Amino acid sequence: MGGVLDADAHAAAGHAGLSQGSSRRPGPRRYLCLPALGQTLARGGQHPAAQLRGEAVNATRRKLVFGTSAFTIVGCTGQSTSAPHWKARQFHNQPAQSHQHQFLSDLWAQVAKETGGRLQVTTYPQNNNLPGSDPGALELLQSGELEFFTLMGGILGRKVPVAEIQGMPFAFTSHAQVHRANDGALGEYLGRECAAKGIYRFQYGLLENGFRQISTVDKPVFIAEDLRGMRMRVPDGQMFRDVFTALESQPVTINIRELYAALKSRQVDGQENPLVITEVNRL
Repeated sequence: MGGVLDADAHAAAGHAGLSQGSSRRPGPRRYLCLPALGQTLARGGQHPAAQLRGEAVNATRRKLVFGTSAFTIVGCTGQSTSAPHWKARQFHNQPAQSHQHQFLSDLWAQVAKETGGRLQVTTYPQNNNLPGSDPGALELLQSGELEFFTLMGGILGRKVPVAEIQGMPFAFTSHAQVHRANDGALGEYLGRECAAKGIYRFQYGLLENGFRQISTVDKPVFIAEDLRGMRMRVPDGQMFRDVFTALESQPVTINIRELYAALKSRQVDGQENPLVITEVNRL
């Protein structure tokens, strides 16, 4: 579906929002100010995610809590004067062989390097097989049980309704236009709306999978009328359901982990995803 950019991974710290991985795989510095992050940890006085919120954190507690998010401190006792260390988790919903997993693994490896090992984040593909997948991970994120998560606007819209703007069809014509919008006033507005719900979005944390494309089991789609009556799998998100309802299709919400089986059994006639997601999930 041309014009809908899949920016699945709104980046977040402690409570987070990223947008999903780019096939162009730009370097980590595009998204996180890593030198500044390293300097903050080297000083030992502030949690990196708390820095985004401007809140100081007591670095001598065995459990470090900001908002409702807890990081486990490693090698830091009550009276230690050494710089604190943190371990955290990063979830995403794609397979381990996906470009997104490689990008996030590379990003956090660079963070560990530039912080002298003081912040170590482990990346888990397919949300570590969490029951409930993306919605379940979002609940963990908001409750503080998960530190970092990448997700699409439709899922994030459960907590931050305006995030569903990502699913607006035919709104963008180029990748550059999307990045300008994210880096400007729109991205700032989304960040404020997320923060109001205890979810902290990296302003320059947009990753992308590309524009969304329709694929079907056995029927080509040339014009809008070809979609009439088709059972189309859509991700969770009211915007996606509204779009395909307007096209007179029958939208069916199915988790991506169950999508291959749904297509094989003809529970649905087609699906829409960026081509890189269609390929890596063998859809």
